[in-house]
Amino acid sequence: MRETKLHYDNYIFDLYGTLIDIRTDEEDINVWEKMALLYWYHGADYGAEELREAYVTAVCEALDASWAEHSGGVRSRFISAQAAGEITQRRGSAGKVFRETDTSEIRIEAVFRRLYADKGVCPDEELVLWTCRIFRIVTTVYIRLFPRVKERLRRLRENGARVYLLTNAQRVFTENELRIFGLEPYFDGILMSSDVYFKKPDRRFYQHLIDTYGLDPPRCLMSGDDAVCDVEGARNAGMDGFLVRHKHASMRRRGQDSGGDMSAPGEGFCASHFKGGGADSESIPVRCTDTGHTERKVPLV
Repeated sequence: MRETKLHYDNYIFDLYGTLIDIRTDEEDINVWEKMALLYWYHGADYGAEELREAYVTAVCEALDASWAEHSGGVRSRFISAQAAGEITQRRGSAGKVFRETDTSEIRIEAVFRRLYADKGVCPDEELVLWTCRIFRIVTTVYIRLFPRVKERLRRLRENGARVYLLTNAQRVFTENELRIFGLEPYFDGILMSSDVYFKKPDRRFYQHLIDTYGLDPPRCLMSGDDAVCDVEGARNAGMDGFLVRHKHASMRRRGQDSGGDMSAPGEGFCASHFKGGGADSESIPVRCTDTGHTERKVPLV
């Protein structure tokens, strides 16, 4: 095996859009018709639209409670002044506003449990768990691993690096997906935002990683597909950050459908259209957003 001198001791990765390519759709009314049927089976009578509205309301109120409990009632803004001036808003089906820079997190299990309780049903933990899983299944359009992910993670570890996962994710969804794709053994540590009630780019999430594993921030590289959460958040915590740009994922980010080619080979429900640097490529194509704002490739090995 060829040994490579690494630029960092610790390599930290985002998950969705970086290692796993996923598309979910929570707006499709067919999703809520199926979920309403599930709730009806268990004694909670909802119409599809009613359930969708109730879900958005419950999420918003859970976020409000999380802000109050974990952020002292103040919504965190760990972003630059320029980014703050470009805050975008997304209105949910209940007319609620989700600000992309709010960094508080919830556990989605509490939302689905409340939806039962609001109809007079007291669900046990197994029912709540399976409701979460079924929701993830019916909202997932596709999920697949980007090409050569395991190979690159393995080579980092073989060359002496420690590899960590820091992801804005619900454990009830993500644990299964990590297991299905066989990714867990490639990480020295895995942290998910639902475990700590705050998420990237909140500096507390990065600090939790640093404290948990005894990391030296200048010896860390954070790689992810979000310029604010993964790059600016890392730099605020004293780490270097790199912006990953998979061609296929960036197309979806601009609102274009991937097409979902089921015929080509790939690890997941659909094959990836991602084009890497060729068979002998030693790095993932990215835009470097370090202090110099230069463009190059992440030195992954």
